[in-house]
Amino acid sequence: MNIGRTLLYVIVFCFCIITQSCFSQGTLQESMPKNYKSDPRAILLNDSALKIYKSQAGGEIKAILLLNKATAIDSNCFEAYWNKSALLMDLKRYSEAIVAGKQMIRLNTKNPDLYPSVGIGYELIGDSVSAAYYYQESIVLTNSILDTMKRTNQYYPWNLYRKGITMVLLGHQQEGIELTNEAYDLEIKQANRNGYNYYMNLLNKTRGEILESMKHINGH
Repeated sequence: MNIGRTLLYVIVFCFCIITQSCFSQGTLQESMPKNYKSDPRAILLNDSALKIYKSQAGGEIKAILLLNKATAIDSNCFEAYWNKSALLMDLKRYSEAIVAGKQMIRLNTKNPDLYPSVGIGYELIGDSVSAAYYYQESIVLTNSILDTMKRTNQYYPWNLYRKGITMVLLGHQQEGIELTNEAYDLEIKQANRNGYNYYMNLLNKTRGEILESMKHINGH
């Protein structure tokens, strides 16, 4: 099991994201910048961190140390920031997770999936103003995608889900719920079941309920 597809799914959009992101329809590979290539030494440390995390009880701390070494070698190692963000969120080290999340955004500014995870981090340290900024940025990017995408595209519902849930987090409850239900209806029409279980628990949820789910996931 890949930590990037498990923990970040919980974070990267605090949904199912909750099981980075999440929230994120994208896998680690899909979230990476185009034409991206990291230093092989950093990748080796990243892979070692994942092995330790999966094989050792309490391996999170050791894994983070290795990931820190990876980003010291290659400050553009997206995989290491992705996994570091997930682990730090899991350890409730939210301020550090925010820093890692911002590094991912630096490397791939056009990916709307990356912004809500930073916003959630800010929510968890009580900074709703900063959280709102990252939610809004995600919505702007999502709108630019939806404006150029046909409704029959298999990823159209995913983008509506992202926008809808982010709207709810911004406090626009009714509009957000309408968008998530529209996305669900489109998935049914497309016979696309990939997102059904992933987002079902978030349909018709209030902002408070979504954030409360995130707190429980992170052991509050």
